[in-house]
Amino acid sequence: MSIPRLGVVIDDDTRLMAHHGLPVAVLALRSTWLNPPRAKGASSLANRLDERYPSAVRAIYAWHYVTHGPQDRAAAQASRSLGSAVAPQTWGHLQASPVVEEAWQTTKTCAEQLGASTIVLSTPPSFTPSALNRARLREFVESQRNRVDALVWDVRGLWSAGDAMVTARSLDIGVMLPASESREALTGDPDGRLWLRIEHGRREADQLFENLASAEATHDALTVLFTGARAETDLRQFHARCEREL
Repeated sequence: MSIPRLGVVIDDDTRLMAHHGLPVAVLALRSTWLNPPRAKGASSLANRLDERYPSAVRAIYAWHYVTHGPQDRAAAQASRSLGSAVAPQTWGHLQASPVVEEAWQTTKTCAEQLGASTIVLSTPPSFTPSALNRARLREFVESQRNRVDALVWDVRGLWSAGDAMVTARSLDIGVMLPASESREALTGDPDGRLWLRIEHGRREADQLFENLASAEATHDALTVLFTGARAETDLRQFHARCEREL
């Protein structure tokens, strides 16, 4: 079995470090979820990414106004906003509104400036698998058909792995699930658009490895993202084990 594409999630782009020889194939910038940089900042960040991760494919997270509503309290954590005059009920949960459209345009501009080929839609736990939210997800994705290179839906909350994967497949987009769901996810990914995120370090990475080793499919296109302060270290250790044992 070949080694999956490995990557890291960057929550704070001011703390980028050079990791020579680190096998980072995907760099996911979650910092854009709270504070998408403006043009000058994006240019500076793109240059730093070129220096530190020159061969990594880039993905950015959509601005929280697209995915998270007022009840999710993301705006309180951010330093960039759409202004105090924006009515709370007009943003989040992929709803069709001028506010969400403005935030989405900001996201797409940021992706272009950072050279990102993929945009991650990270929906919060409050985005439950209701009929309304299913319809909003479908309508949003359909509205962006042929307008963005690639979309990946980062699923949180009450969605089961199977439900999320079937939904994503019907929309022809990628899906990101916690690695704790890897056993079910690896058996239901015929299209090779699965992304898994390691949220709990070495223990979760070890379980993922065991599930990969016992899986019947090769999952060459599987993407595994490592998060947290030890993301690079955990990635390096996982890659080394894959080289030894897969």
